[in-house]
Amino acid sequence: MVWKLVHSMTQGEILRFREIARATTTEPDLLAYVKLFNALLSQTQFDKERIKNSLAATATLHRLGDALCYLYHAVLKALQASNDKVTRDVFDLTAQLQILLHKGLYSHMEMLHGQAIKFAVEIEDFEGQMKLMRLRQSALLQTKAGAELGAALAALQADEKATWARLRNLRKWERLITQRFLAKAQPPPQRELTLQTIMQHSLVVNDGPCLSIKAQIARLTLREKLMGLDQLNVPDRIPVLLEIAQLIEANAALLEDAQVVERFLFATYNAGLLAVASNQVDSLTTAISMLERFGEARPETEVLVFERMELVRISFALDTLDIKAGEAIVKRMRKGIEEYGDRISRKHKFEMILKIAFFKLLTGNRSQVIKLLSTSLDLTPLEDPKPNLVLRIFFLMAHFELGNMDILGQQAIYAERYASTNNIPDPVTAAWFTFFAKYSRLNDAGKRQVLLNGFISEMATLLEMADNNYYRVFSLHLWLEARTTKKSWMELIKMETAN
Repeated sequence: MVWKLVHSMTQGEILRFREIARATTTEPDLLAYVKLFNALLSQTQFDKERIKNSLAATATLHRLGDALCYLYHAVLKALQASNDKVTRDVFDLTAQLQILLHKGLYSHMEMLHGQAIKFAVEIEDFEGQMKLMRLRQSALLQTKAGAELGAALAALQADEKATWARLRNLRKWERLITQRFLAKAQPPPQRELTLQTIMQHSLVVNDGPCLSIKAQIARLTLREKLMGLDQLNVPDRIPVLLEIAQLIEANAALLEDAQVVERFLFATYNAGLLAVASNQVDSLTTAISMLERFGEARPETEVLVFERMELVRISFALDTLDIKAGEAIVKRMRKGIEEYGDRISRKHKFEMILKIAFFKLLTGNRSQVIKLLSTSLDLTPLEDPKPNLVLRIFFLMAHFELGNMDILGQQAIYAERYASTNNIPDPVTAAWFTFFAKYSRLNDAGKRQVLLNGFISEMATLLEMADNNYYRVFSLHLWLEARTTKKSWMELIKMETAN
């Protein structure tokens, strides 16, 4: 809950929180809670274990649950203070101008009025602008006369008229937005008010919507497109995801920072992966180009963009079995994993290592697979240990292909224990581990072949019932088939893809 709150904050609200923390917290506690806040802010998704490890030496945060609860309420107070401050600044400036007007300090008032009106315009406080203009009118009546007064009042009246029109415009847009949110609960005639109707309305309203309304329209459009994704089949989701990314890109200045980054990356990454699965090369190219542009415009998202962009690229290279491109991508991924370390999310690091291992097995680099996975066997995406079993199958495949039977038997037993310890009731991986363990104990070629043939038949049945998508994605059944034919695993995958 606190992670979501922290990531909803704008840059100004983050700065305000740190100001308040410095002003209201004792030195040891301040360092501890700001460190916890920064740790949450740096995470792309909430990872409690990583926070525990990174803050283990901080005595104040010994009880992490209590610390997170305290931080949640501290952030809420800072947000309240930050939002109150905007309104209070306009109110305070208006009150100060009234004092100066009452005291007849018109030259002082002239300087402060310019500052106040500029601030009210920036935050689109139209009612505040109207109050400031009335104070300005009172000052003009006291300081000017004749033609000079007439010209000044005429200019002020024109500004007041324009501001009043913008205020009416704001109210119209607010009503339209409210109606749009309520439309689904209304009978069919009223339900016809769609987002397109709102956009058309902008053509006939003076100056179009103000920034706060434009932000609401952008958020509303974004919300509707995101909510409609689940109702679409896979190929139809791709253009919608790209539209979402384009909408965020075009309205980045109006949306919250956390929304911009999180939702843009969600849209482009998923559009890229679905484009690979649907063989839509143009959409894939668009998704990768948008990710590259986003990373260049926002250097702070370097790691987030890197992990997603390379995962999309390696997925395409594996799907098309483009070995040359795959080798270059794998090289970049391994360099990035080493260079960025813990800045890469556990989920994406797991996906990278899984796909690197698969690529290396396909291209016959078994020793590299063993070296890579020897230090990664306990890696899991977040809290789900089940996908880790596929890593272990790859590890055992490499030893199998190299003929390391003693190590194969030993590692198969370790893999079985891992599944048992983590309470993973998965019949497919259990069958794989049992097969490798039994195979390693046989010395007779004929008995090994009988065991292999029996396991192939067993897998044909088990994979039909398997709920783990990884088995199908990595074509494990074809690896088994390659053991009984003269064709390689890659050749069999090419044949299956062509058919």
